[in-house]
Amino acid sequence: LIKPLFAAMVGTASAPQGYMATTYAAISQSGSVVTLMAIALVLLLVIMRDTTAEMVARSETDPLSSVLNRRGFEHHAELALLPGAGTAVLVTADLDDFKKINDNFGHAAGDGVIAHFAAMLVDAAPTGAIVGRIGGEEFAVLLPDALLSDGRLYAETVRTTFASAQLPVLGVDRGFTASFGVAQRNSDDSLFDLSRRADAALYRAKAGGRNQVRVAIAELAPTPAVGAA
Repeated sequence: LIKPLFAAMVGTASAPQGYMATTYAAISQSGSVVTLMAIALVLLLVIMRDTTAEMVARSETDPLSSVLNRRGFEHHAELALLPGAGTAVLVTADLDDFKKINDNFGHAAGDGVIAHFAAMLVDAAPTGAIVGRIGGEEFAVLLPDALLSDGRLYAETVRTTFASAQLPVLGVDRGFTASFGVAQRNSDDSLFDLSRRADAALYRAKAGGRNQVRVAIAELAPTPAVGAA
């Protein structure tokens, strides 16, 4: 669009044969080269950005379950738990008697159970939830802007859905269960603090007979009494 302006300013050749000897030709050709090089650099930067993003996503994703791996979960959860981020609930889950699944039905069936359970965690999770596989058959879900009751309802929903699910595609003729621990974030809790309480609740669920949800309520900050200073 600015080439006609340059042509009017510097003049053009009186005949086509003299075009290459004019100042306008030098400006036009140089401008085209610079524009093409700029476009090439921009495309290269876009490709590098997309490639880097894909590499980061792959390094943080568990290939079996398609949710975050431990590294990815901890990274995103710590960002969500920065000081002043507000309330949050951590739900930890562990498949019950998973070793028996592998021993009785094979590792392929065990992998299938893990993948199906992860899909159920994702399907039931609200928008913004962070879902990760943090161990062999262990999972964690961080629910930002949630309360303990929200976390318990979520865990109970997944527990009942998983316990009643039939997975015929795996060639397994039995159902499966999972145990859950739920903990709410206290003010400025770190991920380690929150995980410790959620794991303690999970261990109580395991010790209590499995296939149940336990919540960590003993360490919640007490509610001030009405009229207290």
